[in-house]
Amino acid sequence: VTERKRFSGHRKSFQWRSRSGLCLLCVQDTGPGSLAQISHHPFLSPSFSTVSPSPAQETFTLTVPDGPTSTLSGSSVSLLCQVSPLINAEPLEVRWYRSSNFHSPALLYKDHKIQEASVDPRYRGRVSLTGGLERGNVSLTLERVTVEDRGEYVCQVTSEQWYEKASVFLTVNVTGSEPVLSVAEARGGGGQVNVTCSSEGLSPQPKLTWRNKEGTEIRNGQEVLNTSGNYSWDN
Repeated sequence: VTERKRFSGHRKSFQWRSRSGLCLLCVQDTGPGSLAQISHHPFLSPSFSTVSPSPAQETFTLTVPDGPTSTLSGSSVSLLCQVSPLINAEPLEVRWYRSSNFHSPALLYKDHKIQEASVDPRYRGRVSLTGGLERGNVSLTLERVTVEDRGEYVCQVTSEQWYEKASVFLTVNVTGSEPVLSVAEARGGGGQVNVTCSSEGLSPQPKLTWRNKEGTEIRNGQEVLNTSGNYSWDN
């Protein structure tokens, strides 16, 4: 006897059981659906029943900041991510990865421990989960931040029946060197001069405003950002 029923959801699990000649197939639909049981006895007609899922099979969502997270180069930062409703995340899998690097994550927590061998070498020794997994806090802490760390990070949390993911964007600011003003005679003379303001290592690109002694903004100039990180304005 064959019983078939189509299910939809993120994941499904199948299990055969046999008790005194009773063949029992459990099909678990982990979306908004339910748990189905299809049973067959050698001397009885097949039967089909449906039961509601247990609390452990409920779905969850992830809450992350609406805007980007900013930090200074060389500091530590936490990329916030919270499981809702509040559940113990210790039995779950937590994967933090760059948007295009799923298989080499910045951090992978699985089987109740961080899987050091599976992570991107650039993050090894610099990442941790310090928010409190037992409270559903799966935030990533990143230490010794560099400019190369900026960009989108994806947090994916997976249970046996469900998974969710959400993105956090990290911006890294670099203060750079103190601005230096220099004055040089303009090419061609005529009493004109070029005034240059230079600073190295700034990130992201700053907004530069020039004003005269009366406080009026000067707009007729040329802004230049060269490959060494110097930002200048000539007039």
